[in-house]
This record gives sequence, C-alpha cells and structure tokens, in this order.
Amino acid sequence: MDCVSICVPTPLRKTGDPDLTYILTATEELAKYVHPDMVVVLESTTYPAPRARSCCPSWLKITA
Repeated sequence: MDCVSICVPTPLRKTGDPDLTYILTATEELAKYVHPDMVVVLESTTYPAPRARSCCPSWLKITA
C-alpha cells in the first residue's frame, strides 16, 4: 500500500470562503498515480465540507 500526504496552502478569498485552487491542482496531478488501497491524506486549514465536495467525487471515479 502506498501513502501520500498533500500539504498545500488554502488561502481565503476576499469573500471569506476558501480558495481550493491549490488543493484541486494537487489532487488532479496526483490522480495520475492513484490506485485502489492507496492512502491519501489531505492536510489543510480549511474546514472539511468544501474539501469533500471538491475532491471526493474525482477520487471516487478513479478508485471505482
């Protein structure tokens, strides 16, 4: 089993919501190497809901 840790900044936009650009770019790049049983840890300062809505659908497509 492989393990990857994603540690990227999550700045806030002027509106106060998190800018997920760094997270999305990192996950899209990592998607080329993801395989079943791989552990991916996302360390971010943003709250979980935006991360789950943005990243989980693409991970599910890859590992399904």
